[in-house]
Amino acid sequence: METNNQNQEKSLLESYNWMKSKHPDAVFLFRSGDSYEAYKGDAERIGRTLNIGVSKETVGDMGTIQVVSFPMADLDVNLPKLIRKGLRVAICDKK
Repeated sequence: METNNQNQEKSLLESYNWMKSKHPDAVFLFRSGDSYEAYKGDAERIGRTLNIGVSKETVGDMGTIQVVSFPMADLDVNLPKLIRKGLRVAICDKK
């Protein structure tokens, strides 16, 4: 049985997959609690650009994916770094 946190991760990943299919040139940052997360190839690009570690997480029946995260408070520092490196960044927040 999936936990509430696993359900949230699965929902964010489904949103990521849908939005990435519509905007493949953008990298997506999803707010999750007090941090921002990126998934799959976006996690690799952001991790490499910001020099932060990428982890692997199992998300239910979706398998293992790459995830990178950083504290919400670091957005003001990290967002300009990503943009200066030429990345088109989309920030996704829950309503």
